[in-house]
Amino acid sequence: MSDSYQGFRFGVIETVVSEADETPLSDLITVVAEKLSHSLNHASTQLDALSLIELGSVYVNNERTLNPNRKIKTKDSLRIHAAPRRFPKPPDLRDRITEENSDFLFVLKPIGLPSEATIDNLNENLISYLMEERHQFLYPIHTLDTESEGLVALAKSPAAQTLAKQKFASNTVTRELVAFTEEPVQIGALSATTEVISSERQVGETSLLTEGAFSWLVEGQPLKTFARSEIRLSGGRPGDVRSLLGQIGHPVLGDRTQKSSRLIINAKNLKSSTALVTVRFIF
Repeated sequence: MSDSYQGFRFGVIETVVSEADETPLSDLITVVAEKLSHSLNHASTQLDALSLIELGSVYVNNERTLNPNRKIKTKDSLRIHAAPRRFPKPPDLRDRITEENSDFLFVLKPIGLPSEATIDNLNENLISYLMEERHQFLYPIHTLDTESEGLVALAKSPAAQTLAKQKFASNTVTRELVAFTEEPVQIGALSATTEVISSERQVGETSLLTEGAFSWLVEGQPLKTFARSEIRLSGGRPGDVRSLLGQIGHPVLGDRTQKSSRLIINAKNLKSSTALVTVRFIF
């Protein structure tokens, strides 16, 4: 089987099949193994191809494809994420469930784990791991950035998911967040949906340990003081708060996306995290 080869950039192989000269047509697993060998310049096995297909890293005609035996035909387009990001299951996942009722589950998502499937990885995310752990279908209501930690609300039924999404859309769900920055943030509105309720300077590492929230090692000299801000978010996303704080020159500690100079290494009750945490939902 020959093809029109389009390229290999950022770990992604893109190709369009131009000629199918085998009968029957080649299985997807065979084609993926061939493309991996051609693009990566080393022998790739069907086991390598199967691993990518099962992970959800392979697309046929712009649709994620999980069937390794799917027949590939002329003019089919393939996209193979040859180096997908991997996200291990948190060992304390069960302990991160903070509250549960008949309709919803609230869980503290750790930093570095997607809330749901990513473009190159279908299986390794908070929702998939929880469904596997609990043998139960769960339905996303909202998401957090992979780099953020905080409460995520999940529905136990499509009806509960629909109701919660309607509340989010109408801005009748309020989330309260805590942000740690080097300097206090001005109290008041950051946007139409985001308000800083309080922002106070506190004394260095000892106070953080006493509070039971964060302790850290930082790049450069340790901070002598820090600021702890309480923020109310009605609608919008916690990621928007991170962006807004960065735009006004007060990035949360450890937020590399907003060029924060400080890096949090460890946290007590809330585990490793950038310093923006969703602490409460108000429905």
